[in-house]
Amino acid sequence: MNSIVLTDYKSIGRTIEMCERFSAKINEEIAYIIVDNSAEEAGRKYLEDNGITFSQSEYKGKKVYLFNVRGIDFSMIDNDCNAGYAIGNNVGAGYAKEMFQSEYYIFSNSDLDFPEDIDLSVISKTLRDNPDVGIIGPNVLYKGKSRQNPKMFRGIWAQMIAGYYNSRWFHCRFNDKLNTLVLDPKEGENDWVMGCFMIVSASKFEAVGGFDEHTFLYGEEMILSRRMLEKGCITYYQPAITIIHDHTGADNYKMRKIMHKSLKYYYRKYVHTNIFLIFLADLSFGITEAGYFVYHDLIKVKLLKKS
Repeated sequence: MNSIVLTDYKSIGRTIEMCERFSAKINEEIAYIIVDNSAEEAGRKYLEDNGITFSQSEYKGKKVYLFNVRGIDFSMIDNDCNAGYAIGNNVGAGYAKEMFQSEYYIFSNSDLDFPEDIDLSVISKTLRDNPDVGIIGPNVLYKGKSRQNPKMFRGIWAQMIAGYYNSRWFHCRFNDKLNTLVLDPKEGENDWVMGCFMIVSASKFEAVGGFDEHTFLYGEEMILSRRMLEKGCITYYQPAITIIHDHTGADNYKMRKIMHKSLKYYYRKYVHTNIFLIFLADLSFGITEAGYFVYHDLIKVKLLKKS
């Protein structure tokens, strides 16, 4: 049985609701695996507070709670800490391999909706007809409007050094020159796809060692695609499947700093960018962040709270 893996941080109810929406749109049975990335057993507390009956097992020393909500069987792994996206998903994938012998894993956020039925046989067929495919990305629509897949690899100048000024000072005026989005995509091989809903061949995921656990959040999908390329595997854009990404991630200094750190790691480790350009990326982040922090985090957020 194939699996969908969702790494959750204190939003179990929302994650379960998304799984219900997904279940209503698919045409095959699938295993639902939630990795509770909290240190306070937030998942177990949610089950107890909502009167959801569960049984308990164990996976590699971690507690696993098995329960059913409105006809859907869930396995929820208590990861006992906020280990980040990469580690959480690796734990979920390991459990899926051991318990369900999945052909592929769907790594998914919980802030998604599904505007149409999803024929999961399209995924199996794509993998079967294209043996070099390691990752499949669907058509992702941000808020149901702007397309987010597929993506192209950009150098550090475009994505970080000039990219910070473009996104924060010039309000994305130069996106066509700097953005990673492919403007006229075709089904087939592309560089990388969004990690909010990403299908990965189980055998190829294992072959590359899964997600790189040196990142806490952001950049994981680019890194995984690079790891796949090193093994001769490609990322495939499959527009026959459409999802809506209602992005709910926080936009604050802490999250932006985490993203900057992940991107720096990606360019150092996988693109072998020289230290001078890394320094320029740090400088660009510091300069643009100073003004953005005042405008966005202090002024704009306070005005929104008052309105």
